[in-house]
Amino acid sequence: MTKKRIELIRRKRNAMEKFLRNDVADLLRNNLDSNAYSRFFLITISIQGYKN
Repeated sequence: MTKKRIELIRRKRNAMEKFLRNDVADLLRNNLDSNAYSRFFLITISIQGYKN
């Protein structure tokens, strides 16, 4: 892959992670703990998939 393509993928992944972290924080603020925990589980799986 070219360097620009790799950088684009990295920025997209970082933006997605930031959005999902904020989403979980909003769920916790609104006392939707079970939804937040399931969303956190999905986030950790997707992050591990990217970093492996």
